[in-house]
Amino acid sequence: KVAIIGAGGIGGHHAHWYHLSSTRVTAFAGTSEASCERTAARLRESFGFSGKGYANLHRMLELEQPDIVGICSPPDRHLEHTLAALEAGAQVLGEKPLVVDFSKDPESWIAEGVQMVERARILERSFGMTPQLAAAAPFYWQLYRKFRDPSDPITEFFGEMKNRPRRGEKRFEQLW
Repeated sequence: KVAIIGAGGIGGHHAHWYHLSSTRVTAFAGTSEASCERTAARLRESFGFSGKGYANLHRMLELEQPDIVGICSPPDRHLEHTLAALEAGAQVLGEKPLVVDFSKDPESWIAEGVQMVERARILERSFGMTPQLAAAAPFYWQLYRKFRDPSDPITEFFGEMKNRPRRGEKRFEQLW
């Protein structure tokens, strides 16, 4: 069971892609009852969504108990939403950027990213991000080297990048 936090924008595409992969999208969390009604209508039209929209994230996590949560909310909410999903027992796939909050300095963005990764590790949950930009890999490596514990070696790293076609029909579903 998959739930999406922020299905009104890119999260609607995530929900559709999950559906295309034969995964059951059971719910999404939005910002208000009105936005949930609009989003549910779009998702029904897009792929026949039959789940429920929630204006209360914690209520959604409690009632739906999703296996996977897609974090597609604004980046300044990613920390809060990721931690809530992890604590509720879900595996998490977050949308890019990992964390950006212009009311804070970039060092705190890094600290929040580390906090999410560490919490997932402690809870033994999967936590991934859809960066979609292979060019960012060297930057991520720099950040990792700057903030990691030197006694904690990298044991695994996986990245995959696929570009949508520049000409002809764009099949975004195939990218997922």
